Amino acid sequence: MIALPPAELLANAEPEAVLRWTYERFAKVAIVASFQAESSVIIDIASRIRPDLRVLTLDTGRLPQQTHDMIDRVRERYGIEVEEHRVVPHAVASRCFQCNPRSLSPSVSHHQRPALSSSLQVVARVHGAHQLDV
Repeated sequence: MIALPPAELLANAEPEAVLRWTYERFAKVAIVASFQAESSVIIDIASRIRPDLRVLTLDTGRLPQQTHDMIDRVRERYGIEVEEHRVVPHAVASRCFQCNPRSLSPSVSHHQRPALSSSLQVVARVHGAHQLDV
């Protein structure tokens, strides 16, 4: 069972309070970042709570150079290692559909399925390699 924050915390909480609550209760926390504005703000807030924060990103091989530049800036500014997990969309999607053709919702277009299934595969691999506090 996943421990959820109290309703009063979720209702009006500042992001820092939610992150602090998370770090106080879970031994292993990872921020999965796209390196757009929102995840960059979360990384900044988390770094003030936990300087040894863990950050990872999914690299589909199609990230623009600006994203790679931002990853380098985050590494330098916060002195952290950003884990880059490469995904091979078509290989993973093919295995996924061989095992269970209904594994992804029909509402997801056939163009989105390879990226979605490979992202899920990487997240599962990362979590499988580390104990989850759930």
